Amino acid sequence: MSLFAAVVLGLSVLYAALMGSAAIGLVRLIRREKVVPPEARPSSSNQDGLPSVSILVPARNEAGTIESCLDSVFANDCPEHLYEVIVIDDGSTDGTGARVRRHPRARSIRLIEVEDEGRVTGSHKKHALARGVAAARGAIILTTDADCTVSPTWIRSMMSRFEEGVGIVTGPVLYRDDGRFFGRLQSLEFLGLVALGHGFVGIGRPHLCNSANLAYRRQAYDEVGGYDGGVEAATGNDELLLHHIAYGSRWTAATCIAPEAAVFTNPSPSLSSFFDQRRRWASAHAKYPLRHLTVISLLCYLFYVALAASALMLRWELLMAALVLKASAEAAVLAPAAWIFGRLKLLPLLVIAQPAQIAYVLIIGFAGTFGGYEWKGRVQAGEGRRIMAR
Repeated sequence: MSLFAAVVLGLSVLYAALMGSAAIGLVRLIRREKVVPPEARPSSSNQDGLPSVSILVPARNEAGTIESCLDSVFANDCPEHLYEVIVIDDGSTDGTGARVRRHPRARSIRLIEVEDEGRVTGSHKKHALARGVAAARGAIILTTDADCTVSPTWIRSMMSRFEEGVGIVTGPVLYRDDGRFFGRLQSLEFLGLVALGHGFVGIGRPHLCNSANLAYRRQAYDEVGGYDGGVEAATGNDELLLHHIAYGSRWTAATCIAPEAAVFTNPSPSLSSFFDQRRRWASAHAKYPLRHLTVISLLCYLFYVALAASALMLRWELLMAALVLKASAEAAVLAPAAWIFGRLKLLPLLVIAQPAQIAYVLIIGFAGTFGGYEWKGRVQAGEGRRIMAR
């Protein structure tokens, strides 16, 4: 066996082991929490023991979606005296704030209007959320995005995971089916990220989360220094907060994998918007404060480099062996999540998506670190480029 083949197979085994550990964590969570698929879910209206909750909805140019988001929040089965809703209008130019003021439940909404926050570092959303936390009255902060809708049992389901000592709880975010093939590919990829995030929590190594469905104790947030936490980053502050609380405080992390806690959003409408979004997400990896998380990300990227190199060198047998191991490991993570969230029809796309995924990861990984991105009219330089410029 050549040195190159040994490296490719070694990285393949490491990648499969990482996926396998997440799969074990996911199955462990399902068994522990006795999660059932959609058709077998019981109904419940038990509200006992819910703490006070502040729901934060940051919004920038979301005039077309903010009303449906707020409608879904107020449709929750949680008594309204137990929660407050705070919308943070992050410099919108499309009348988002006016839509909030005209909402039928406007008297129950606290609107904070932010102008030019985060102008120096580019971390606009972080500053908007920090403003919301500063104004919040609840013991628990629960966040979602203005382009999302939440399940009718979202608040109660997320709050149920705050056992003693738990400082932060991650929740599932799912793409709606928009009827497009590209949308279904995105749904599969995003479901994989959700499954990995939950699985890593299941083995006690929290790594991934999404601020579209995230809850944390105000006390834990304050103790770790809030979203800043000593790290300057334009994006990824949800994951940085997770890392600070889970690894750098007396609090632990938990997850709510129950479908009743799901938050829904639309896949990206175009390839360019998809790449901009993923570049923005990938740019946070350069700011991870924990070395083992950076090493994991780097090894995964090197695995994809090895796959591409195998194809360029026409090492087809080696490439096929690595791809079979890769797809099998990914299926082990995806299958439980697809079952829980009623998305088993997405699984056949896993084989079709393999070539595109290799190219996508290589491009996004590099561009997210060294390139910039545009987000809702704001242009941000890549973290890697900013670091090199210092």
